[in-house]
Amino acid sequence: MNAAVTSSALLVVTFALVIVGAYLARFFLLAKWTDDMTKWLQQQQSPDVSTVDRDIVLLCPLYAEDRWISTLVDQISDLEYPTDHLRIVFVLNEADPTRTAEILSETLAHSAVGVPTETILVTGENKAQQLNAAMEWLGSARPEWFQTDTYVGVYDVDTRIDQKTLCYIGTDEDAPTAYTGTSIYGLNADEFSGLGGWCLRAFAVMQTQWAFGFEYHRVVNDYLNDRHKLQYIVGHGSF
Repeated sequence: MNAAVTSSALLVVTFALVIVGAYLARFFLLAKWTDDMTKWLQQQQSPDVSTVDRDIVLLCPLYAEDRWISTLVDQISDLEYPTDHLRIVFVLNEADPTRTAEILSETLAHSAVGVPTETILVTGENKAQQLNAAMEWLGSARPEWFQTDTYVGVYDVDTRIDQKTLCYIGTDEDAPTAYTGTSIYGLNADEFSGLGGWCLRAFAVMQTQWAFGFEYHRVVNDYLNDRHKLQYIVGHGSF
């Protein structure tokens, strides 16, 4: 009896150690991949802003984001893109119980965003519905914005993209139908050191795998199936 129990316990422990070892190995490999990707990104040349001729409309969906409005406006103000080719639309939700709308109005009144902005109020039970309502509004209220080659982007309150990201999109000669951002660590990767730091960076890359394997895949399927409505929205730099 005791021998059988001991044997079963050893099997369980061995299996657990194998699983843990596999995950640790994956963490180290992914963290190494992150470091290599970061170095590659740092070596890329900046786009030539003078060649930009593409309009971009950024949708900023807001719900209970009253504490982060100031940071959002600062982030948008720092984006590098010709002001005559960029428009910002702040999308508020009627069901928002916080002071988001009030604080946004106050912040914009005292901030030099430098580009045309619109603030609209829509209804929606989730972000996808909120953005769909915003697109319907744009189509009816601002059709002139789409007379040229225009991209519409989703810029969440916690989005942190490189300041030149829009310039890469605006100068891309291939001009694909859609772009999307990825959750890859950038210049701050070196701030995390030791085993804990490697694991943190590996978790970030695992989130990227989830995005490519599920989130972006689902958005692309919605587009390819010609549904026209977003069933699932990722955000964080989707164009």
